Amino acid sequence: MAENTVSALVPFDKGEKLHFIEENGNILFTAEEVGRHLGYGDPAHAIHKLYRSNQNELKLYATETKTVSVDGKLRETRAFTEEGVYILSMLARTNKAKLFRAKVALLLRRIRQERQQRDIELARESGYRQGREEALALSRVEDKKALYEAAGAIRDRFAGRYFDTCSIVNARSGRCSENCKWCAQSAVFKTHVQEYELIDEESCMELARLNAKYGVNKFSFVTSGRSLSDKNIDKLCEYAVKIKQEMKINLCASMGLLTREQLKRLKDAGITRYHCNLETSRRYFSTLCTSHSTDEKIETIRHALELGMEVCSGGIIGMGETIEDRVDLALTVRELGVKSIPMNVLNPGTPLEGAAPLADEEVLTTVAVFRFIHPDAFLRFAGGRALIAHIEEDAIRAGINSAIVGDLLTTIGSKVIE
Repeated sequence: MAENTVSALVPFDKGEKLHFIEENGNILFTAEEVGRHLGYGDPAHAIHKLYRSNQNELKLYATETKTVSVDGKLRETRAFTEEGVYILSMLARTNKAKLFRAKVALLLRRIRQERQQRDIELARESGYRQGREEALALSRVEDKKALYEAAGAIRDRFAGRYFDTCSIVNARSGRCSENCKWCAQSAVFKTHVQEYELIDEESCMELARLNAKYGVNKFSFVTSGRSLSDKNIDKLCEYAVKIKQEMKINLCASMGLLTREQLKRLKDAGITRYHCNLETSRRYFSTLCTSHSTDEKIETIRHALELGMEVCSGGIIGMGETIEDRVDLALTVRELGVKSIPMNVLNPGTPLEGAAPLADEEVLTTVAVFRFIHPDAFLRFAGGRALIAHIEEDAIRAGINSAIVGDLLTTIGSKVIE
């Protein structure tokens, strides 16, 4: 609908019509329309008189006088938002005021539902790139079932129905110098996590064989700490070469803030994907970790991409962040060109364990919004799956299409055979 065009709807009984203006996505009602439905003999004059007498209450909810077209005729009028109409109906002393107020509320609810459904259908059919405001609007859609179904349809169309799996080995545990509040591996906090310098070769090989046997696509070396020493990198590269020689499985690594040269050594050893979670928005990250920054993580990701490696990067929800933080994370990851996005739910056993648990609807809505932003990516179940096991199937319908299988870093996951 064009800006400042007056449209006619039939939301009331007995064919009674209500005109409104749609301007830049906002719904406005003219003084004449409001006055007519309130039962005034001279509608526009009566509403303008009410406005002049109550400007303090109404000025935020009214436009300046403007020229609009009603049934082909140009008229000078002032227009009012939904809130303005409500206030006018409260100020009016007419028999129709209460009924009109109720009817307008029902009409606007209907219009919003129709628009939300339209927006969902548009995104599903075209797969257009969601902006920040569009994504936030989707998170507020009331019809959650329609939102989840549309997200699933986007996944089917742009990513197909293939389900990707990967598994991790906790190759170095605990003793981390960083102060990330979400992590049980930090030496700054007392979390009683198991500690060891580096997994032995045979244990690592056995885990890789098990995952290869059951058809897991990727096997990832994950180490605690800000980064990894050259000595330990060389050792894990030796493991990687032997795994590639013996079995058919792709390799991934998550070893902190490595240099470009260190990343190249991983790639030369047969590791094709590097993982580095951004965790949350840049704004919120600084409240949870001060020992390193989002920019340092992004620098590592860009080094990996420049070397031709794939990148896996996502975050954690349930740390006290807002939906705006989650959307900002999703958009940043998209800007970097990431196509594998782990979605973790905060686990107990960290300094943040007192955070309020997420409602099922909030988890599913987050998954769906991420899918709208990333039509063709792998959205990956990761840490905290046990907390949402009862909605796993719903999350898959809402857009999830991959998972980390087997035990996770410091918590139990799902068995590889499952």
